[in-house]
Amino acid sequence: MTQPGRAQWQRMRSEGLARFVFWNGVVARGVPMALVTMLLLQLLQDELSAAALGSPKFLGRLLLALLVFGVGGALSAFARWKSMESRYQEGPD
Repeated sequence: MTQPGRAQWQRMRSEGLARFVFWNGVVARGVPMALVTMLLLQLLQDELSAAALGSPKFLGRLLLALLVFGVGGALSAFARWKSMESRYQEGPD
């Protein structure tokens, strides 16, 4: 890990694992993927209207997608944290 990379990681790790997983996993990865996926599925069904997007069926699927993609994003961010911690512990390049 380069010196600038170490400094950046020190700042990020000082904020804690939970914050890193939430912001970098759930918010930055999970939520956008859920929204894009659900909008694309609606578009493919030719039902991209305000009524269709507000329907209980769509909102239920969106909630499920947010849960599934949120968990996936959290797991991805946790793996990234472990990887970065490992590289940080090895010392500078």
